Amino acid sequence: MEYLIILLITLRTHPLLSLLLIIALCIIALLILPLKFRLQIIGFMFIFFTLSFVNVFIGHFIMNSLINNYGEKGQGVIVDTLQTSNYYNNEQVLRYDIIINTNENLEIPTYCLSSDFNIVNEKSFNSYYYPKSGVKFNVKYLQDYPRAFVIIVNNDSKYSKGLNY
Repeated sequence: MEYLIILLITLRTHPLLSLLLIIALCIIALLILPLKFRLQIIGFMFIFFTLSFVNVFIGHFIMNSLINNYGEKGQGVIVDTLQTSNYYNNEQVLRYDIIINTNENLEIPTYCLSSDFNIVNEKSFNSYYYPKSGVKFNVKYLQDYPRAFVIIVNNDSKYSKGLNY
């Protein structure tokens, strides 16, 4: 399951490249495989193209839920916040440099962008308030790909207690 989540993250991170790759692979398969498989390849191409397209728009909801259900628990802290040159909905996108402390007492440096929407909040799907620098918060992450993590809001962390919902 973890590798499926990593595949979805890759497809969401590079949507145009993933769509072009799917189309190219299906065209190559159509040229190489016999005629009896062509209808199946076209169906496969349609399904994958549709899923990739949907993943671009609602992929963060799907990935957040999967990481929340299958991820390992850890604790994170933002060590630095940087402004990027990107804008999302007329607001500047911020880069948060994060250290994730695992259950095995390892420190994993990673980052997220404010446009990643990697916060799991069961009370509100429209609220994304990232923690301030130095404030500890709980996370769930993929052990094989710790770059993929979600910030857990509904718990007993200092960050969660500071939110007013």
